[in-house]
Amino acid sequence: MDQAPSPLSLAIAAAGSLTKLAAQLGMHKSSVAAWRKRIPAERVHEVSAVTGLTPEQLRPDLFKRAG
Repeated sequence: MDQAPSPLSLAIAAAGSLTKLAAQLGMHKSSVAAWRKRIPAERVHEVSAVTGLTPEQLRPDLFKRAG
């Protein structure tokens, strides 16, 4: 069974590459790559703004969809 892509993978794909995502966030790509397990809570809204992904997609453990 295939595993769903990680939220970081979704963000990288939405930005076009790890390098592009890091540049949009004003960070070094190694710092962003270190988020393998999860995007830090304090960065979720910033990543959401640059990628168009919702906070729910980026950190479903912190943000629940209404309804």
